[in-house]
Amino acid sequence: VSAKPTTVPRAVATPSATAGTDSVALSWSAPTDDGGSAITDYVIEYSSDGGDTWQTVSDGVSTATTVSVSNLTGGRSYIFRVTPVNTVGTGVVSIASNASTPIAAAAAPVTTPVTQPVLTPQTPAAPIAKSIATPVTKPVKKPKKSQGGAAAVPDATVAVDNSALTPVNDGAGTVFGVPEKSWVTAQVEDGAYTVRTSEKLVVRISLKSGIKLNLRGMPVFRIGDTFDVSVSGLMPDSDASVWIFSTPTLLGEGTADASGALSGAYRIPMSVTTGDHTVQLNGLAPDGTLRSAEVKIEVLPAATDDTDTTGGSTDDDSASGSPTDGNGSLPTGLILMAAFAGLILAAGLVLYRRRRSTAGTRTDD
Repeated sequence: VSAKPTTVPRAVATPSATAGTDSVALSWSAPTDDGGSAITDYVIEYSSDGGDTWQTVSDGVSTATTVSVSNLTGGRSYIFRVTPVNTVGTGVVSIASNASTPIAAAAAPVTTPVTQPVLTPQTPAAPIAKSIATPVTKPVKKPKKSQGGAAAVPDATVAVDNSALTPVNDGAGTVFGVPEKSWVTAQVEDGAYTVRTSEKLVVRISLKSGIKLNLRGMPVFRIGDTFDVSVSGLMPDSDASVWIFSTPTLLGEGTADASGALSGAYRIPMSVTTGDHTVQLNGLAPDGTLRSAEVKIEVLPAATDDTDTTGGSTDDDSASGSPTDGNGSLPTGLILMAAFAGLILAAGLVLYRRRRSTAGTRTDD
């Protein structure tokens, strides 16, 4: 029995952020899959602009799953993300945390002097009494704790851990993050493996030679194959990415056009092993929430000159062993050879019959 190869860890569950005074307490759970190697550190990042830019927290090396991030600006909203690390390398980044706004520390009291009143003399001879004003201290009120801020836009350019998202699947296709009571269909349409949702998200995966399914209903690819992906129903001008698992490998990124459509060509890397894998497309729905579409595929060895490139363990007639041209028909060369042999056989039969006829009419002298 071969040992399971080690890889980078999967993502942790979505971190939880709780505001403090000029600080945020952050907590998360260890990843459910450490890649076969113990976690050695967690990289913590924060963003104060909704996820456009990220800064790394300088917390040293630690395997603790809680941390207090200090020296933040009170009244400003922050989001956080966590990435696990093991001996193989840096793993998959988590989904961004809830937005959290630290409380501003109390400032030093501000003292406002009271204006000294001027008294009008009652009689010319009487001395003028002066009232000495006592300074009045006005405390500075602490700002109220924020009741929440605008939700951060998810990052669709990273590999997504779908454990916290609602899945709906059909066959080899699954879409994560769709609303409750949604439906998903996955089937071959016009030569492309097509995944559709009730909210009009459509993902089409196609090969130039046409998509073939194995006996388990999974699309079949070969190492080195170039395939096309076209998507519609995304948020206009939003980013998206295409990945292949088990080891998270980025195949490419793109940006949806003004209609929410995106298309591109991607390649099965030569580093991918044969067997079952998952192609993952991550993008944003029109409402700004994350959608992650996954298609389970079978990967066969790279094609060679002697390889049947029509697919792997498929259920079509070409798998029966008959010498066909890939469409279930005999090659043209075999047909011509058979016709030529038939002509020779017919000519020989006519010649034989003529000789028999001549031999039957001869008489002795």
